[in-house]
Amino acid sequence: ENYLKTQPARVRSLQGPEQILKHLDLMDRAASSISDGDLVDALIHGPEQHWSLMPLHAVRSAVRPASFLYGQGAGYGGPNAMSFPQWLGQNSKQNKLNRQLTDVQVRMRLKVSGDKSEIRQSYLPALFPHIVRPLIDDGSAAVDKVIERMDEYYLSKEDWDTVVELGVDQNK
Repeated sequence: ENYLKTQPARVRSLQGPEQILKHLDLMDRAASSISDGDLVDALIHGPEQHWSLMPLHAVRSAVRPASFLYGQGAGYGGPNAMSFPQWLGQNSKQNKLNRQLTDVQVRMRLKVSGDKSEIRQSYLPALFPHIVRPLIDDGSAAVDKVIERMDEYYLSKEDWDTVVELGVDQNK
């Protein structure tokens, strides 16, 4: 996403429509190269795992696109500032929550039946009033009762944090 925020060195000497057209051409070539890199990535991480393609992946995904759009960046401030790709941040958080939900499901499996989806959609909303709400309403006076309930489901303190982070509907 940051490639689109540069002022490529190859268009600085141009003016008007010619500059715009050249800039679009460079963006198209960079995007095509990134797309090619994604195809190579699929071969690397696919069923056959062609690890020997790693250098080609690096060139297609990073080196070649940068060769088209190198130039002055938008800097670190303002609306066009360089940014950490939002998808990576959200994907990282989603993977973390998915991993934590798996941990909760593994522990609860001894007491309940259900896949991760059922745990997330049915059990966690039902548990919330018993292991989170009492602490909100009654404070430290409810700690023993909450720990007892968590022990019934083999849940740890980390699992409690997960339940809070995964709060559903009005519990979010």
